[in-house]
Amino acid sequence: MKSFCYSLFALFLLFTGSLLHAQNIYPTQYFRRPLDLPMALSGAFGEIRPNHLHSGIDLRTNQQEGYPVHAVANGYVSRIHVQAFGFGYSLYIDHPNGYTSVYGHLKQYNDKITAWLKQKQYELQEFEVDLFPKPDELPVFKDDIVALTGSSGVSGGPHLHYEIRNTLTEYPINPLLFGYHLTDTIPPRIKSIRIMPVKGRGRINGKAAPIDLLVTPTADNKYKVSSPRPIILSGEITFGIDASDLQNGNEIPTGVYTYGFYKDDACYTSLRMETFSFKQNRAANSVLDYAECMKTGHCYVRSFVEPWNPLKIYDQVKNNGIFNFNDDLKHEIKIEVKDFQGNTSSVLIPVMSKASHIARVVHAGYQKVFYGNRNNIYATPNMKISILRGGLYDTLYFRCKTLKANRKLVSAVYSIQDKFTPAHEYFTLSLKTKPLKPELRDKAVMVRIDDDGSLNAVGGDWLKGFMVARVNNFGKYGVAVDTVPPVIIPLTSFSKKTYLENGVIQFRISDNLSGIKTFHGYLNGKWVLMSLDGKSGKLTLDLEGITLQPANTLRIELEDHVGNKTIFEKTFEN
Repeated sequence: MKSFCYSLFALFLLFTGSLLHAQNIYPTQYFRRPLDLPMALSGAFGEIRPNHLHSGIDLRTNQQEGYPVHAVANGYVSRIHVQAFGFGYSLYIDHPNGYTSVYGHLKQYNDKITAWLKQKQYELQEFEVDLFPKPDELPVFKDDIVALTGSSGVSGGPHLHYEIRNTLTEYPINPLLFGYHLTDTIPPRIKSIRIMPVKGRGRINGKAAPIDLLVTPTADNKYKVSSPRPIILSGEITFGIDASDLQNGNEIPTGVYTYGFYKDDACYTSLRMETFSFKQNRAANSVLDYAECMKTGHCYVRSFVEPWNPLKIYDQVKNNGIFNFNDDLKHEIKIEVKDFQGNTSSVLIPVMSKASHIARVVHAGYQKVFYGNRNNIYATPNMKISILRGGLYDTLYFRCKTLKANRKLVSAVYSIQDKFTPAHEYFTLSLKTKPLKPELRDKAVMVRIDDDGSLNAVGGDWLKGFMVARVNNFGKYGVAVDTVPPVIIPLTSFSKKTYLENGVIQFRISDNLSGIKTFHGYLNGKWVLMSLDGKSGKLTLDLEGITLQPANTLRIELEDHVGNKTIFEKTFEN
């Protein structure tokens, strides 16, 4: 009986949970603002960027660091993540109402959190840590100052990255849904429209190429397209829009909240930036016209929803967002965008449909057809690729070829599909190398080759004549050998003893190919905490709290990802 009641209760929770989600009910009086500054955004939730959706809102801090960051509600610090890249110094607070607040790109934590963190860093002898305090270790209360704003990690400038996540699922949710107010009476700005024929199944003005249309604003936040002649569409067509939003008194454009694509008032695609799963996040590439974004930097949000796009941001999808034009009638296409406050802009596109026979495209020159709903393997004596189910968004006519060898490489250059085709998951790539001496096998690394010939290491292991790596981009690949150790350059003048005045000793570290894997500092024979800023490559020893001797020896050990090591040692006086 107890088991039966528990099952009924679980079903009740499942039903009501899904119902609440469908009704978009969130507590709107629970969380305070994380900053005491007026709320102004430099990045909106769900902004569709190459490789990801933005998982929070970026709060402006007057281009300065050091503003107090407040706990938005009672709770406890559940995670402290310190990275040279990513969010830099970030903090996670679990709240009793089932949500977690996240604060990224911080300058520093408060004294209590800093002391707890530093103790763990010394125990682990690591700067980069991902720690999960117990609920009773670092409790916080609403309004507590938990950190200061900064620009750590991968940040374009000082700001606070702020998120609210569902604690159980870890799904980020648009923070504006929790009652935060933005002064915004400005509708989104529509920049341009893109009309795209489905390959082999559509025509625009009789041609199989997409067209880009500039737009001009009219009354009531409506836009019209600038086209020198009527737009004639045949067969299967998709649409794209490039739009952004502004808030009052804020000159930085951000993403919009909803998109809608209509034909004669019938909705084909609508999407809304409310929440998503990090596992699906990379599918932002499927929402965009990825090839155009990669080629020109012009990123259109598409009506087309590819068959294996896993994102759950769509409210309505008809025919995968593909519009059919098979009659000889006039139609009106409307694309509408809204910001979170409901300010709306739309563009109307009058088109003429023309029934036309379109010869199906004949795919040629491909090696194998890959599908997103199954495992895919293609192998030759010199290469092998394995893409698991869920790794693609659409059917792929897979192409690969071997190119002329590059003198920098110990393999041929392998062209794997092309860089304009997105992949959703990491896939396994194996490339045959030239015969390598045993001492060089551990120095081998797979590299992606840019158009300018530069090499970007992607890791991997040498195994029986092949370099095997996990990669998540198509393009040109090869194998290089890295025998060059990392470089360390002092930025502090030891002879002038500037460290006594500045309170820090700094270096710039770098590596030529495989990248720096670890760094460790030792002061007078004991491990000492040094911090690394990934953007600048600056490695810093903060002397605050450190008692120097009359003569001190600093030793720094660097190691790259293939085992090359550099040791720097310097004796300096107090």
